Amino acid sequence: MRAGAPAFQTLLLDSHGLTTAAAHNRTFLAVLEQARNDDAAVLVPWTALAEAMQGKAKPAVMYAFSRLELVAVVEQDYRDAAELMDLAGMGGRTIDALVAAVARRQSRPVLIATSDPRDLRALLQDDRGIGVLPV
Repeated sequence: MRAGAPAFQTLLLDSHGLTTAAAHNRTFLAVLEQARNDDAAVLVPWTALAEAMQGKAKPAVMYAFSRLELVAVVEQDYRDAAELMDLAGMGGRTIDALVAAVARRQSRPVLIATSDPRDLRALLQDDRGIGVLPV
């Protein structure tokens, strides 16, 4: 890690980011460690938790989630998500759009850990200070 400003102030995990953390992926654990070292917020939107808490991974996801901070998805996020989908011509990507909307109201720079980097980049094409980390 370079000296000076942190690479990100907020690390936002979508459902796959959360399941990647739960799987103890070494590469991603290094990102989480960087976040802790930089005192960055590590957040998971409620919608991502609902997607990740399914199947065999549920116990590991619940443990990973217990060490992270959940962030509420508020009414304005839903309005912003609809606008983002409309602007990007990407109807039907509601969960991705909600993650993007939540990211837009966090302390920047924001890094979104996602399995849908193309969708998130398209939804956030005009937003500076929000990066996408494919996981």
